Parts: sequence; C-alpha cells; structure tokens
Amino acid sequence: MSMTYNGSQGMFSLARLFLLSMWLFLAFSILDPVGSVFRLKAVFFFTSCAISGAFYIACMRAKINRNLLISLFVIVFIVPFLSYIVVYLCDVSDVDPLIRTQYLVAFIPLVLLLPVVTFHLPVQRLVVAPLLLLCVLIFLVFTSSVLNLDFGHGLAKFLDQKISAAKIGIRDFNGFLVYMVYYKTSVLLVFLMAYFASSRSFFSLLVCFLITIIMVISATRANAIIGIGILGSYVFFYLRDRNLVLSYLYFFSCVVIAIFAVYFGHKYFFSSDEISNQIKIGHINGYVEYFKSAGGSIIYGAGAGSGFYTPGYHKIIYSSELSYLEIYRVYGLLALPFLGLLLFPIFKYKRLGREFTIAWLSYLLIAGTNPLLVSSTGMVAILIIYGKLMDRYRGTY
Repeated sequence: MSMTYNGSQGMFSLARLFLLSMWLFLAFSILDPVGSVFRLKAVFFFTSCAISGAFYIACMRAKINRNLLISLFVIVFIVPFLSYIVVYLCDVSDVDPLIRTQYLVAFIPLVLLLPVVTFHLPVQRLVVAPLLLLCVLIFLVFTSSVLNLDFGHGLAKFLDQKISAAKIGIRDFNGFLVYMVYYKTSVLLVFLMAYFASSRSFFSLLVCFLITIIMVISATRANAIIGIGILGSYVFFYLRDRNLVLSYLYFFSCVVIAIFAVYFGHKYFFSSDEISNQIKIGHINGYVEYFKSAGGSIIYGAGAGSGFYTPGYHKIIYSSELSYLEIYRVYGLLALPFLGLLLFPIFKYKRLGREFTIAWLSYLLIAGTNPLLVSSTGMVAILIIYGKLMDRYRGTY
C-alpha cells in the first residue's frame, strides 16, 4: 500500500494508522452499510478524520487543494443546511424526518475526500479485500438459501428486516422468476472488476467472470446487465491488445447476441407491463407533474424530507430510486456542485484508465435507477474513484 508523505518513523506510524482506520471504515461501510450489526462505521469514520487531522498538522508542507476544500465545504455543509432551511421558508408541513436526516448527513463521509486527494490514498486498493469478502458472503448466502429454503427464509428476515443490509427471495420479472440475493453494496463490485481487469491478464478475466456471476445473482436488471456489459468490454480490450481482427469479430458477435437478448428478453425485463418498470414510469410521470407546478423550488429545490405525489405508488413519497431526478427535486440548482463532483472523473479518463472509466460510468448508470448516490454507498464509490484518480501521483513509503 502507498501514500505520499516524507517524514520520520513517527510519521510513518501515523500514516499506517490512518490507512488502517480508513480500511476499517471502508470495510464496515461495505459489509455493514446501515451500521446495524457492528455499529462501527461511524466510529472509524471519526477516527479517520481525527488521524488525518493529526497527519495534516504533522505534515506542515502538505498542500491542500483549495478548490476541493471549498467544494467539499459547500457540498457537505452548505447545501444540506440550505435544503433544511428551504423546508421552513416554504412552510412545508408534510416532511419525513428520517428522510430529512438522511439528506442532511449523507454527504458527511466526503470529508475524507480531502485526505484521499491530498495524500494520494489508493482507496481502490483498500476496498479489494472487503469487496472480495462481500462476494464470498453473497455466494454463501445464495447457495445455502437455495439448498435450504427454510433457512433462506429465516436469513431473509434477518438481513432485510433486522439489519436492512440485503434482500433475499424470488424476483418476478413479468412471469420470469429468479431467486435473488441483493446486497445493498453489491454495486461497488464494478470497481473490483476494474481493479482486477487493470492487470489485463487472462486470469483477471476469469476473476471478473466470477464477479459478474455474483452481480447476476443480485437479480436486479441494472446489476446484471451492467455486470455482463463490463465483462464484455474487458474481454474486448483483452483481445484488442493481442489481435485486432479477433477483437472486432468478437465485438460484432456481442452486438448480434445483444440484439437477440433484447428481442427475446423484452417481455420479461424491458416491457412497460413489468411491475418494477410500471413503478419507475409512474415515478417519472410524477416528477414531470411536480416540476410543472414547482415554481421557485425548481431553482432552490423542495428541501430535505419533502415529498411529492407519484402515480408509481399512487401516494406521496419522500424519496425515490430515480436518483438524479430526486437529487434535483430536493436540492434544485444547489445540486450542481455535487453533480460536478460526479462528472469530473469522466473528463480525466486518461488518468483513470479505461477499466476504471468504464466502472465509474457503469456505477453512475446503475445509480440512476437505484438509491445509491445520496447514501454511504455513494460516498464510498466517490472515494474509490478519486483515490484511483490520484493514484498516478502517489509516492511510496
């Protein structure tokens, strides 16, 4: 593991302690996303903040990116505060207090982005072990649940109702039934695929294939389709680096297979008659109607915890899985700094490399139809991609 700094043995120990604290924070964020099992995610977040603060003081020559500092201050503190104030200024009476709290604290983990960028912390490598453990966990839960349905039923109650970390059960795609194990942080496996694919070896493709199986097990359209798409892209890169003609034959074969897959799978996965799609379409219609009558809130947002009526559920809801529309509804133009933070790595694709660029674009696509941005999972994803972005300039102990 590496991290840029120059100093004495004491500084070395402090740096190692910071890496350990960050690793534990990331591990608990991935494996215990809600913090209802070990309750240590917040502990190691504040520990990491404290140690990084001490490291800043010790490294007097450490250069802090002022633009990043200002951006983070706005995103983490100013935007949530203003969204809180908007609710009172607009006299919004119907507010969900839990959702409001979520929007107020969701961006706080981004505080760690400052030491990640300043000290070139390779977050994309720190998360490898926790994500591999997540793969093993999902696979064991899936196989044990399939082999013993009673056990799977009891496990489903524990993971969903007790700790709110995963969902286990039968997913109905318009009559096509699939047994699923959906873990909330499984979307982060796109970065694990990118990490291994970066070595550009045949073995790395085999590992990516196994990870893709884990993503398919989650039985969400986005995870499965994007996972298969990422694997296909990495195979294409592998072939192109070795045989250009073979790579283009492979590409056209994939296009043909994709066309047939969409044609035959449309009824089950893409039809507007499918329940999940009906809900999403209803939400979109709800957003359209809301924005038509939003008035000034289309500029400054509806505020944290506010709701809107959606035909998807035929009632008022306070948050939806259509993340980008929801972020704009809540924050309005105040969301621009955060959206800019998401888009910035795309323009640095040469520094990210093709594998992580695809992983980041894939994550943003999946997050568009799942509540994976304004959450600890979204913040971890940002830390990972910015850690990779700074990796080119890292130093070594």
